[in-house]
Amino acid sequence: MTTLGIVMVGVVMAIGGLVCFLFALLRWDQYSQHPKFFPLAGTAPWKVDVHKSLYETYGDKAVRKYVLITSLVFVILGIWMSVGVLRDDAERKQIYTYPQVRQGDIVPFAGGELTMGEMDISGKFTATRFNVDENRYEEVEVKTDMPGEALLLLNTTLTNNNDNTLTVLLDDIEFFAKPVDEGNNIKGRMAVNGYLNQTGKIELDAGESVPISFWIKFSKEERKQDFMLVIQCDGTGCRLMSGR
Repeated sequence: MTTLGIVMVGVVMAIGGLVCFLFALLRWDQYSQHPKFFPLAGTAPWKVDVHKSLYETYGDKAVRKYVLITSLVFVILGIWMSVGVLRDDAERKQIYTYPQVRQGDIVPFAGGELTMGEMDISGKFTATRFNVDENRYEEVEVKTDMPGEALLLLNTTLTNNNDNTLTVLLDDIEFFAKPVDEGNNIKGRMAVNGYLNQTGKIELDAGESVPISFWIKFSKEERKQDFMLVIQCDGTGCRLMSGR
């Protein structure tokens, strides 16, 4: 279904649900005389009238509450569908304005320059992390968890090409794979200077560089999708590739 189609379905659901909600809330005596207007009334394949069963068991108040809740669910679901699709469409348009880069390319990034290094699909790589329980750093092996999974590893270098100190908040850097067709982003992670799970910030003096590695784990099903690899930080970004 196209973006416009999903948005239209969402709008119809939201408006229809809102109409039912307001009539059930404000005009119940009139509205209750027309059960065909009840959301989902008698539409089940086995022709069970939910409202009749509710009325016979719990009375008129229970039916009214059911209609109000069901209508509200339709409103929320319709708005969620429309807003979600429109937001995804806006994000795609923004992403397509980013330059598409390859290994060796240098792009402005986070106030400095990001140099694209090697990108490889493999099963594992080694990094360093802090072991809280033992209060020490240790080498760990980052690897896939299930058969059929793949781990994509991208090595880059961030350089401060300014005369002043460059400060970058690590939480602002995002690495993800966005399906070319409709679908959810696959979120990636990163290691700064070989260390996993770093938060906070990095500060680079003029001309100083730091290696940043990004990786994403793809399930067997996710590997069948076409996707764009995207790096973003503070309103800027780049696309690394399109494909599987």
